[in-house]
Amino acid sequence: MTAPNTNIKTRALQILKSLLAELPAMTADILYQKLRDEEFTEDQAVRVTGSCFRTANSLGWVQKTNLCQNSVKNHSNLQKIWKSKLFDGKKDASAALAGWSRRGFTVPVEDLCLWEQTQARNVSK
Repeated sequence: MTAPNTNIKTRALQILKSLLAELPAMTADILYQKLRDEEFTEDQAVRVTGSCFRTANSLGWVQKTNLCQNSVKNHSNLQKIWKSKLFDGKKDASAALAGWSRRGFTVPVEDLCLWEQTQARNVSK
């Protein structure tokens, strides 16, 4: 990556990290929209979204789940649900979730809870 692209990815990772502290789970659609809100061009947001999740996964910030939902941005695509490892479970995420919901984005928190329970049972076997 060239220096300007490195700076773009660094900024995008900072934004992703702050989102992961606010939300128990998220999709690429939410990161993409937040990047656009932060004045990334469409091309920049598209280019860094996937690599940010891969980097976040390698840094231990997120965990890939086997859950998916339809993309808000591109209805023909399924979006992977990523579990945040930076979210403090004691924190109330309802305001952040409601804010994204008003904008048409959903985070399937109930599905994530069921997924976590299944994972815990599989580990204890």
